[in-house]
Amino acid sequence: NKAAPSTDAALAGIQLVVETAAALSAERGDGAKLWASMVKQTLRRRKPDFSEAAYGFQSFNDLIEDAAARGFVDLARDDKSGGYVIQKIHKTA
Repeated sequence: NKAAPSTDAALAGIQLVVETAAALSAERGDGAKLWASMVKQTLRRRKPDFSEAAYGFQSFNDLIEDAAARGFVDLARDDKSGGYVIQKIHKTA
């Protein structure tokens, strides 16, 4: 696995993603699947200039994987699509 950025910028990116995921989860209810791709789309609507590269990540998956590695979220891969689903949000950055 790639080395994760260890900067304040990385945490700022994670914070944006976790806050967006938490807001989406609250809107959709506990039973709804929270797709990482949906979080990214919502984040782009809220912050059109959002780019994971600005936070030191090569891809959105790298950012979400780092958020999981740091204990902010639990991730699972969807068997059909291969995309990430956020199963649980533990804390905000």
